[in-house]
Amino acid sequence: ERGSGERGSGERGSGERGSSGRWGGERGSGECDSDETECGEVEGGGMLESGEHGERGGHGEGERWAMLERSERGDEGEAGLQVIATPRRALERSRRLFAIEPSVHSSHPVEVAWGASQVLATFAVTGEIGLWDHRGKRMVEAIRLSTNADSDAGRSSIMWDAAGDVLFVLADKIGLFVWSKFEGLRQLANAGQCASHTFARTSCTVHGLLAVGTDKGDVLLYRHAPNAQLERQKDGRHPSSVLPGRKLENEIVCGDWLQDGALALASGVRLKVSAPMSEENAKWKTASKFRVHEMQAKFPLRRFNGDGESRYSALPLFLRASDSVAPFIAMTFGDKVVTMVDYAGHFGEGGFLVPVGYGSIVGMEFLSGDLLVIGLSKGYIITVNVPTFLLTRDHNEASPDSSFRSSYGSSPTCVSRRQPNAMAATRVMDSYLSDIKVSPDGSRLCVLGDSCVKELNVFLSLQAQAIGVSVEIEVALPFETKVGTFARKMEWGPGGLICITSNLGHVFAFSAPALLPAERDRRDSRLADLTDDEN
Repeated sequence: ERGSGERGSGERGSGERGSSGRWGGERGSGECDSDETECGEVEGGGMLESGEHGERGGHGEGERWAMLERSERGDEGEAGLQVIATPRRALERSRRLFAIEPSVHSSHPVEVAWGASQVLATFAVTGEIGLWDHRGKRMVEAIRLSTNADSDAGRSSIMWDAAGDVLFVLADKIGLFVWSKFEGLRQLANAGQCASHTFARTSCTVHGLLAVGTDKGDVLLYRHAPNAQLERQKDGRHPSSVLPGRKLENEIVCGDWLQDGALALASGVRLKVSAPMSEENAKWKTASKFRVHEMQAKFPLRRFNGDGESRYSALPLFLRASDSVAPFIAMTFGDKVVTMVDYAGHFGEGGFLVPVGYGSIVGMEFLSGDLLVIGLSKGYIITVNVPTFLLTRDHNEASPDSSFRSSYGSSPTCVSRRQPNAMAATRVMDSYLSDIKVSPDGSRLCVLGDSCVKELNVFLSLQAQAIGVSVEIEVALPFETKVGTFARKMEWGPGGLICITSNLGHVFAFSAPALLPAERDRRDSRLADLTDDEN
């Protein structure tokens, strides 16, 4: 390997990539006026720190950062962000479907997953699988994974395959199970084996394909078929590694499937991406790999260290891949640092730090057009136009592929004359934000927090010179959020179905149909006129 990444000889071509990421603060990260428009637009994105050795960059970043720090301390000043307004029409676009009372799941947190045929699967600490139709009626009797009625499922997750026909349930105190309508329930791993499973996700393109990561850096794959079992992938293993003074964790902690069938997995040692998999060839073959500790070294992580010997945990936490033909991969180091990789190799790596006053990262998602949206615990979202972000940081370098850069509507010359705003911060909740999810087709985004769920329209305006946010739908939660009770997770389903859960076992489902083409055109025209007037 060379630098922080080496490209293999997979279908994407060959060649080595060094640590050419533009992490330094010499060009800053863009300008930020910090004034939010009525539709949630923030002029610029320079309020997030991005420096190789902790510098706050040039181009006036020091002054703007001081404004942000005043806001963090509670002095609103110019940098204060108000919660974006919800138009009246957004309160009327949803329809409640059903609610499941907490007693059904013994008032414990519930894991949920929507199937392609609008079947909601639920799983809780009691070890029972529930299958519900879109009216909240049980389709079959509860399926028990353990004969012990007093068993504790422990840490768990539940997910459907790409077709919505095969259901996987991982409960580390019971085991890993697969269920299908025609074959029933089958166990793939026992509780002892599941104790080492740290990551699991189904493919978004290959039916019945499940990937599992372990605390020893192993990758396991399962392709649904009669009598099929988990298979260990020798080529995909994350090796153990020791650096002077510390041992790197090779536990696989996060990952995502790319639209071409490739799989990206991250540990404290490596970020590895496989060659595309298919139904005929569901095997791991490494296409690219990056050294995580060299990527982490670009950031001043010690800034987040606590008092005494408390040290900031920079283990990867979230990983997402865009759905574009030449995808971007975004990954967090802990809950304060974001890095972005252009997997096609046109741009260097880039990243930024999230200010402490904005809260911790609770999730992130890619929208169509390579827009990355990051949810923060104190009610904010950070939106990043990833190609523009990486382009503006690289514009003083000789372009290896100027025709590709020009396809994004920018060139090194025009960027230096007027830099587009690559980042924006928007306050979408007043108190807290607990989850952020994108719809299965990647076109719609919802955030969960306070006492409601909101669908947000994130858009580029003025020929992609600014990022705007507006509220499309707001739904008040049917249960009271108070001390000890809070909205926990959210899951999208097919046809605009959304399910909300609380920490005490509430399950609430509603329908939020997408706008019709004519309605969408009127909305876009209205927002464009509003943005033009304000600029």
